[in-house]
Amino acid sequence: MSAVSSYRIGSRASKDKHFAATSESSILRSLFELRKYYASSSCGRTNDCGTNEKVHLAFWNCRWSPRILHSLRKILERDGRTFGSIKFFDCAIQRTEGNIESPCDNTEELFGELLKMILVNNSTKVLAIRGGQLIKSRMVAASQHHQRHQIACNSRSSCTFDASLAPILREGLSGNTSLVSLKLSGLEFSTTDNNGNNNEGYFSGLADNETLRRLDISGSDLSSTATSLSDALHKNTALQYIRFFQSSLDDQSLAQLVRSVKAHPCLTTLDLSKNYLGARNNNNIASSATVALDAITELLQSNESKLEFLDLSHQYQQQPPSMITANTPTAPLNIESVEEEQEQYKTAFGRSLKALSTNTSLRKIDLSGNFGCLQDDSSVKALGISLRSNERLEYINISGCGVTSRNMASLGREHFPWFRTSLKAFVLFGCSESATTVTSTITEPQRRQLGCPYNTAQDVERRDGYVNDKHEQHNYHDVALAIEDGLLSNMALENLGDLKSLFKNFNGNDSTLRCSCERIQQTLNLNRGGRRALVEGDANESQLPVGTWSHLLARAVSLDYVYNTNTNQKGRSDESYQPQCNSINDRRKSSSTASSVVFALLRQGTVLLEH
Repeated sequence: MSAVSSYRIGSRASKDKHFAATSESSILRSLFELRKYYASSSCGRTNDCGTNEKVHLAFWNCRWSPRILHSLRKILERDGRTFGSIKFFDCAIQRTEGNIESPCDNTEELFGELLKMILVNNSTKVLAIRGGQLIKSRMVAASQHHQRHQIACNSRSSCTFDASLAPILREGLSGNTSLVSLKLSGLEFSTTDNNGNNNEGYFSGLADNETLRRLDISGSDLSSTATSLSDALHKNTALQYIRFFQSSLDDQSLAQLVRSVKAHPCLTTLDLSKNYLGARNNNNIASSATVALDAITELLQSNESKLEFLDLSHQYQQQPPSMITANTPTAPLNIESVEEEQEQYKTAFGRSLKALSTNTSLRKIDLSGNFGCLQDDSSVKALGISLRSNERLEYINISGCGVTSRNMASLGREHFPWFRTSLKAFVLFGCSESATTVTSTITEPQRRQLGCPYNTAQDVERRDGYVNDKHEQHNYHDVALAIEDGLLSNMALENLGDLKSLFKNFNGNDSTLRCSCERIQQTLNLNRGGRRALVEGDANESQLPVGTWSHLLARAVSLDYVYNTNTNQKGRSDESYQPQCNSINDRRKSSSTASSVVFALLRQGTVLLEH
């Protein structure tokens, strides 16, 4: 028998208490109660609890002191207690520059002792650290920097993960045998300790660790540790999940990390979203490179890779907006350099798509939010050809990539019928984030000189159907009809994204376009249930894929499916458009009458097993 309980030390910072840290007395009292709880239940010690109870411990808004560490040492070292997870939220982990409340701040030393205790004594399976400063300390530091008129990005130097903690983390990870998941967020990793000594290699211990399965360092600045981290990942053999979301990784750093894991024996998930793949290190347009895209190509071509999910979505294409002002000097616009750069990226992206066509491990890839990467005809054609060849991929997201209405129609008519049956989701519509969130703080002249995929604010909005003029409205009628035609020969696709985006900006007044989208969604629903594959199979040879039966059987008991042969056959008559749309609600109400004999038999459940 197993049981799970949670125990919280400290409390959330609140405005009512002026965002003050949890008092030392309150933390000591909570730790004393925790020791009493363990003493009464005899649980938490290694191999010392018959009920296998696990306690999840969370520290909120805590400041450390020698007395607190002494109490924790009794729990972790003397009593040998173990926890399902230990998490730190907005605790004092990093020294606050100019801290007037505690000028002799020894935060790193105290937290370093605590971190060492946790790792050396194998005290938990899950370790999470979010934010390196108290809420009040961050507010004071931000106020001081604002008063001194320093730009926002420079204030980050006051909240760095001190390099003196590097040996503790390195040695702790190397010798730890209990940790399964490590999550660090909101941190920056300094390569210089308090004495001015270079001391990088925070994650070098990963090379020897054989138990850690999940590594998540999202929202932290890894720009200074990318090289040592890559070296460690190259030697690691246990990790299955890596997430470096929004980690300030430039093109060169991303290339190093991707190459380090291309032959990893266990890694199945790699999330590199919201970094700077292909971005420029400065405002000089000619400084771009394609090293990261080349590394992605090598990863997709690797026969040793076990990667199943790759997330490259929402890559930034220029310096962070916080570092760009109206007075930021920029290089003169050079049309020849821009055109040469675009050709380089187009060629490199084409190589990546070609590598995807032969990849045999990936099941899911997310390219969404990379505005402009699929704006030209050649890239869209290369993508279509790639998906016609790939026999493993199940999900791909290209929403928000600048696909034009003409190319959407081309994908529907020319490529949908030839997609492999493994592909269930081709997310073409509905990017989760607007392009304007990336470029809203950049002035028009800067946007042109930075080489953004969309040169004007109007161009930012002109993507994936998010337009509102009659000409484009007509084009998206063609898109809807092309997709309908393509789906006639594709019985595997189940998801195209948010189809409502095709008409949402037309105030919902275009009934014809709305009906087309409803017919498309109906077809996708039929594919999901396996109904079309069953009904439209050749009379002499079944075309029902083996994988479809699981969907069919799972849904047969509780779901009814609307099926109209006029809607799903080629050579539709004119009456299969508006009249059909007008009666769609009536047919939904009487959908049970459209159920086939096979579905009726399946609903009988175990009766089938008696014959």
